[in-house]
Amino acid sequence: MVEVVLALSIVALGLLTIMGLFPQALNSAKSAADDSLTSLVAQDTIAERRIEIATNGAPIAVIPNGDIGRLSSTSVQRWFTVSGQETNVAGLGEFHCVLTVFPVTTVPSLPNLEFVQVQVMWPYYNTTVFPPNTNTYYTEISKY
Repeated sequence: MVEVVLALSIVALGLLTIMGLFPQALNSAKSAADDSLTSLVAQDTIAERRIEIATNGAPIAVIPNGDIGRLSSTSVQRWFTVSGQETNVAGLGEFHCVLTVFPVTTVPSLPNLEFVQVQVMWPYYNTTVFPPNTNTYYTEISKY
């Protein structure tokens, strides 16, 4: 009888330990899904910028008056829902995306090159700690 109680207590302890890992696993899965969605949002935002440059004639970021000391930047804000759909209403967006474009100053012979930073923050509706999660992506876009 003592052996059965001891065996059951060992099994119960093992099951409790495994059950304690479930919340951590669920948080890790949610975090991985959010990271995947933020990368898709960033890719969509960068692709939109490339399309603007290629088809709409949007200008490449330039150094104002040739003065490298005064860099100007252009920022565009976008909001996305949990499913990754873009929305025009900031209050409905789970993900807040800020696209910032800078001129490339390290290679003056390439005036058709710009540095792009995409910052994705989520959950955007949470105002207690703002932003609670942030991923930042960088790339360069050229006009050719």
